[in-house]
Formats: sequence, C-alpha cells, structure tokens
Amino acid sequence: MNDPGSIIVICDDPGSCETIRDVLELGGHTVQTATRSQSALAALAGRAVNLAILDIQLPDVSGLDLLRSIKASFPTTEVLIITGHASMATALRAIDGTVFAYLTKPFEMDHLLAVTEKAIEKQRLAQALRESEERYRLVAEHIQEAVYAGSARSQGARGTRPVRARASPRLTRSAPSA
Repeated sequence: MNDPGSIIVICDDPGSCETIRDVLELGGHTVQTATRSQSALAALAGRAVNLAILDIQLPDVSGLDLLRSIKASFPTTEVLIITGHASMATALRAIDGTVFAYLTKPFEMDHLLAVTEKAIEKQRLAQALRESEERYRLVAEHIQEAVYAGSARSQGARGTRPVRARASPRLTRSAPSA
C-alpha cells in the first residue's frame, strides 16, 4: 500500500458503513462514515478526502444526485459507487466519466481495498500533475525575465556595464533587483 488516504463511506446501512470503515482502517486509511447526504456533505466540507465510497440508495436523496453535488463542490475527490440495486441504466449514468469504479454488493473486501488503492493513487497522480502544470506555467510566464536576468549577470561578469534585471522571485528564489 502507498500512503494512507482519507476516505468517507456514505451508505444507508450503518452496519455496512462500519464494516467498510473497519476494513479500510486496517489498511491504514483514515475513514469517516455518513448515512445521509447532508451529513456527508458537511463532513466533506470540513475535511478534504481522497475518496468517497458512495451507495446509490440513500434515505434522503439519490446517490447519483449526491454524486453530482460531490463532483461539483469537490472535483478532485474520487468517487467509488457501491450498490445492491445494480442496473445497466444506473451504471451507465454513474460511469459517465465522473466515478472511478462501480461495485455491486456483495463484493469482496480485498477487491474493495484494491480499487480503493487505485482510486487514491489516481487522485494523487492527478494532483501531482496539476502541481507540475502550475510550475510549468510559471516558468513559461517568466522565461523572458529569467533569460534577461541571466544575460545581465553574464554581461556584468565580463566587465561590461551591468544591466539591472527584474527576475521573478519565484524563479530565482531571491529578491528581485531594484
């Protein structure tokens, strides 16, 4: 297993919530549970999670409606659908690109753990990619300043009159020239 993840289990059956929580905690994960959509959204708002394990059948709202709310409010959270009421129509609506996986009950806990690990890994890789893209964007935005600053330093080193350059502190990790 990689680093442990933060997970919320949202299921109408408290016994299922507890069983899944126990298995995931044994796997080293931090797990919260909720049996209603409002308590799940409140928990998500209070603490970022890597993965939401979501039952389609909830007492207060459709799991698919909650899925849309989770993805709208917390787009980086991966979602794993679990259901005892599987249908092709529900599976197709759930797996329209917004959920990581769709498991039907009963499922093997080893399978749930494996899918959980893959979902958390995907979420972390996506986060690393976003961070890398942001660093690239910053470099691309400030490349002219960096080239100008490097040119000014090399001209100053050769005995020519130094040119005052203003390079971005994010690139040079020092204060810009005044």
